[in-house]
Amino acid sequence: MSRIIKFLTGDESDGEGRLIHDYIDMTDAEWESEHRMIQWAFPLPEASSKQATSPVATQSDYNAISINPVLQGRLLMLLGRYIAFLDRTANWRRAKDHNHLRITRVLRCLTLSGMGDVTYTFHLYVTTITRGTIGKETLYYWSEALKRHPAWLPKPGAGG
Repeated sequence: MSRIIKFLTGDESDGEGRLIHDYIDMTDAEWESEHRMIQWAFPLPEASSKQATSPVATQSDYNAISINPVLQGRLLMLLGRYIAFLDRTANWRRAKDHNHLRITRVLRCLTLSGMGDVTYTFHLYVTTITRGTIGKETLYYWSEALKRHPAWLPKPGAGG
């Protein structure tokens, strides 16, 4: 079982010694300022250029999440906490903000985890609440994150 799956089940901590339930208990200020946790909460198959110790998800991780209601529930729990943060803060509802990258990450993780309905609902939420305040580039990344192979990544098998 991978570190990501063990983290989601609550059997292993992140690189800072925090368990999944600690993420739920974090304050909004911690959600805003802590940059490593988002990569554990919503892992991607690409290594982070900013956080070298962040986990890298595999297709096996996404397959496990897609068939396991407990793992999906844990991801939904984290998503619910992130949405609560977004609801209570307004700084991200502007032209540029680091939360836009986080939202792209969340959308992509949910897509790869086979949680299509949830992904589209979250996408609708963020695009509706930011209508008229964010740029086309951000909207492009959010829309592309709904695809298994976003256009900004090399095509599978292209080696790049």
